[in-house]
Order: sequence, then C-alpha cells, then structure tokens
Amino acid sequence: MTDISSKSIEQISRRWVDLFKDRDGIAFAAQYSDTGEYIDHAFQLRRKGRESIALHIDIWSNSIPNFEMKIAKIDVVGSRSMFSFVGSGTFEKDLPTMAATGTTFSYRGFIVLSVNEQGLITRTEEFYSTSFPNGIPFEDYNFRGSSAPLVR
Repeated sequence: MTDISSKSIEQISRRWVDLFKDRDGIAFAAQYSDTGEYIDHAFQLRRKGRESIALHIDIWSNSIPNFEMKIAKIDVVGSRSMFSFVGSGTFEKDLPTMAATGTTFSYRGFIVLSVNEQGLITRTEEFYSTSFPNGIPFEDYNFRGSSAPLVR
C-alpha cells in the first residue's frame, strides 16, 4: 500500500492527460521515475526511461499534431489510476509502423497508471485499437438492447 492519497493519484492522472495534449515529450516524461515504463499495447511497444518515453510522445505528436485526450471515467485503487478516455485528432503524418490516413478520428482507450510514494509514475499501460483512424464515436457503436437475439 502507498502513502499517497487517492486524490493525489487522480490529480497526477489528470496532469498526465494535460501534458500528453501539450505535445512536449520532455515535460511529459518528467512525470516518470528514472526507470518508469510506458507500455503501448496497441502497437506492442515498451518504452523504459524518460528519454525513451519522451521520444514516444514526440513521435505520436508529430504524426497527430492536434491530438486530444479527454478522460471519460477515472477510478483509483491503491497506487493505481485506471481511466477510460476519448482520443481524437487528425492522422497527418506516418507513424513508424502505420501510414497516415489524413483522416480525423475519435476512439475509446484505457490507461492504467502506477504511481510511487514520491508521486512519480512508474508504469503506464495503454490499451486501444490500432484501427483508431477508422474509429467511430462511442454514440455510434452498434447498440443491441436486451431484445437482441443471441448469436451462437
């Protein structure tokens, strides 16, 4: 268990989102411990250390310069923050493993941040789909109510 409060961890999470939107990899990476990790499960990337984390943010920001992230729901359990978010932007330049589409997109994602007693992030795990350029708003998901037939 950690001595850092749930409110502090929530504030760290909101700052993480704000710094992501600021597109400054060095400022973003300064939130991490020296050995902090950033795991992007969508692209199966694992970054370790501030320099590598800064590079990760710089690459994303270069490809999607108007990227925004908004927290949809946040929960804090122990020393971890878990939150869903809506990401949006225009995919203007290629990522190292994906060609730019030039399209504006919106998608849902999920983040788990682990925070140490000094208030530094030790690990980020990010979950979303690599089909994000083709994403549709959450409100447009194919909704099936309780009367929808079961598919077997």
